Amino acid sequence: MIVLVRHGETDGNLNEMLQGRMDTELNTTGIKQAEAIGHYLKNSKFYKIISSPLLRAKKTAEIIGEILHITEIIIEDALIERDFGLAEGLILSERRKLYPDKNYPEMEAYHHMQNRMIAMIEKYISGSEPIIMVSHGAAINAVLTYYTGGRIGSSHTRLKNGSIQILEKTNHQIEVQTYNLQVY
Repeated sequence: MIVLVRHGETDGNLNEMLQGRMDTELNTTGIKQAEAIGHYLKNSKFYKIISSPLLRAKKTAEIIGEILHITEIIIEDALIERDFGLAEGLILSERRKLYPDKNYPEMEAYHHMQNRMIAMIEKYISGSEPIIMVSHGAAINAVLTYYTGGRIGSSHTRLKNGSIQILEKTNHQIEVQTYNLQVY
């Protein structure tokens, strides 16, 4: 089982800024969301927490780890958010004006992001130990899209900050058990 967590809220999220690979910090709400996730998962046994290298994800992972008494956070570059190219740092109104078609110059190809995320899921889900992965909205949505055949995920689902997604492997197939679960 993999519990896939979207990082807690940042001021960039509040301002509808496309953060992408910008290294932004959690705000007070984001810290509380991470604490709530830790307390929600406290009665289950997790062996690893794996995180994107970006600060907002790492801090979410560290807070959860502290509550669950998991001291080592494994950093995996493949869990990083999609590179949104020249649109990073722009708020929604600016993006709509400059790029109404959402084709941002220098943006990472969707299939590249999805492939690296799926490789991470498949690398870790094969073990019997339940783990937590902390990542980002677009990256997690690409995973949900893949495992549901497009029923949920990219273009269909707006993941909340601090949301929980649960993936389980049954009969050699990975299924989305829960998505966008809020515990804060």
